[in-house]
Amino acid sequence: MKHNSFPSELENIGRKMTSVIEYTRSQILVSGFRNLSVEKIAADLHISKKTLYKHFPTKDKFIESVLLYHYDKIFETVRAIQPDDKQPLNAVVLVVKAVYKHFCAMNPQTMYDVKIHYPQVWKKVGAFSEEVVTMLLDSFKKAQQLGFVRKDIDIRFVIALILKSVESVFQPEFFLNSSYSIADTIGLYIDLTMNGILNKDMNFNIDKLVKDGTK
Repeated sequence: MKHNSFPSELENIGRKMTSVIEYTRSQILVSGFRNLSVEKIAADLHISKKTLYKHFPTKDKFIESVLLYHYDKIFETVRAIQPDDKQPLNAVVLVVKAVYKHFCAMNPQTMYDVKIHYPQVWKKVGAFSEEVVTMLLDSFKKAQQLGFVRKDIDIRFVIALILKSVESVFQPEFFLNSSYSIADTIGLYIDLTMNGILNKDMNFNIDKLVKDGTK
């Protein structure tokens, strides 16, 4: 099934505009977009504002397109992960690494600004979270059949519980008021969740499997 949240007008913008979007994305990840200057972006890349506005009619549309580009990169990475019937937890590890690496790249204030000022973009992020948890259901079920996951739990209910907790906890407002970083919160959440459902002889080492793998 093909997923596409990228705006249709970006499908044929060419390499030059893709470079503009990638550069702007890097600036947003560092400084957010509240004070983003289209004039400065154009000057940094030695292009005219007219060229930019030829593809993006407004500054808001430009920023929205950059944000969609950023999140689509994450979506593409995760959707490309193939299930492994012999080692079903491998897919879980790869998904965790991808989500951890990319979502930690954006600071809480910028995440909050995305949610408030670009709700359509944030809606796609929420839908993607549901998609990820749902796609992991088969991997967890297979892992349970192979004895990696505890037999005494209803894996479908556990996945539903994880989804609801992700929807509640992983909101920018939570991180803005927390003394813990996004990286530390995600790491702790994964540690508690994975080691809570795995058998006692299994161990999900978050530092080894996620943090070390994303540096």
